[in-house]
Amino acid sequence: ITIVAYRGISQRAIVSSLSSDLDNASKQLKLAQIDSGNYPVANDCSTPPAPNTICLKASPNTTYQYTVNNSTTPPTFCLTATNGSTSYFTTNDATPQVGGCPGHSVGGGTVITNLILDPSFESGTSSGGAHIGSSSSSRSVIAGAASFGSKFLRCTFATSPAGDGWGQFSGDLQPGIYTGSFWVRSSEAISFNRYFEGSATKTTVASGGNANLVPNVWTQLWMTVNVTSVGTLKVGGYVTPIATLGSGDTLDFDGIMLTQGSTPYSYADPITNPTSWVWNGTSNNSTSTGPAL
Repeated sequence: ITIVAYRGISQRAIVSSLSSDLDNASKQLKLAQIDSGNYPVANDCSTPPAPNTICLKASPNTTYQYTVNNSTTPPTFCLTATNGSTSYFTTNDATPQVGGCPGHSVGGGTVITNLILDPSFESGTSSGGAHIGSSSSSRSVIAGAASFGSKFLRCTFATSPAGDGWGQFSGDLQPGIYTGSFWVRSSEAISFNRYFEGSATKTTVASGGNANLVPNVWTQLWMTVNVTSVGTLKVGGYVTPIATLGSGDTLDFDGIMLTQGSTPYSYADPITNPTSWVWNGTSNNSTSTGPAL
């Protein structure tokens, strides 16, 4: 009974501390916005702080995550405070409440950024993809029966493929370890090859997922690479000549991810996870950020 009572008191103290911190921080941000017309661009308590930033003090064991949008009228902010496994958040027009802002981790989880700009083809175009090798298929974005969202990319074969493939580009990457993944579906049983290319120099570190595709079943494949020069990376794969594929057969792609590090993550984006993920620019044409699933 004593242990249960203590845990309850301790949790209430954490919630009270988070709410108080968020109230105080919100007042600081609103005063700063009155002075300059915009909210600070970042929470920065370094010495000296970067220009146009603010230092939001938090209680011991509490961390902040802060995002701002000064391009809207009026400008907006969202601030998440986390202590252990408990997170509360506030915005420019709301009081503290349990949970976290979109794009922030909740309860100390990992936040990741997908570096692919249109990861589930919701823009309705296939311009982000490119063929690898000979082009024995045509590309089109199809609505319905997608793995994620409402659309996917389909390659329809006119003849048996001769080293035909597909890839979705990132922007320029800095050197480091990156993991790319995608979901693929074939109308026939085939063995599909992961293949990442682009202007960045790289070496393969690891790969996974069952490349022996079951007909009409979405399958996730992934590959980790070590990028050693600045450049782009194309996340995708190819199919080698195979007699079972021919005129009218299809190969579908969806749910493309490229993240820093060696962990292959489950797919997420601001369309399938609107309360926790955000675009870092134009919807369906920018990187996106949110908690790892």
